[in-house]
Amino acid sequence: MKAIIKKSVKLTALVILGLCLTLPSLSIGAQQQSPNQAATQAPSTSAVVPAGCSDGFVFDRNAGRMVKKSSVDLIVTKVEFRYTDSGGVAMRPTIKNRCSGRVTGNVDVAIDGAVVTLGPPPPKGTSTGSWFVTGIQKQYRVTVDHNDRVKESNERNNRCRATIPKGDPSMTYRCR
Repeated sequence: MKAIIKKSVKLTALVILGLCLTLPSLSIGAQQQSPNQAATQAPSTSAVVPAGCSDGFVFDRNAGRMVKKSSVDLIVTKVEFRYTDSGGVAMRPTIKNRCSGRVTGNVDVAIDGAVVTLGPPPPKGTSTGSWFVTGIQKQYRVTVDHNDRVKESNERNNRCRATIPKGDPSMTYRCR
């Protein structure tokens, strides 16, 4: 019985030591911050995850362990308009990946049914398309990933209705 208790005490001591080494705030002799020191330090923005971005862990069968899985969320951030000499409108969409996951291929953007292909936006970055010429309308419907080829954490925020006032030769319509 004494041997079992001795082993339990040793095991408990090892667990506590392991926690102290992995969690600095629990370690013996850790320096405590005064309230004044804590107030002068800027908060870290690296851990801020936009709403809807579900970064988490999944079990990778090939690796035999848990791996981090980052999500993707594509949105249309703006559409630039320019009237052309031929009487049409040149437009250029900009898309953004709000999350930290990688998009592995090009992304299609539909502008009232016509498709423009953009390069993949980097994690938490933007990708801007080339100018696309179309007829003049009052309102345009711009949809990123219109064919749902990219698996996203939110498939419902891929659309933007961009309205241009008549007679405005150039403008940028901000979707978000």
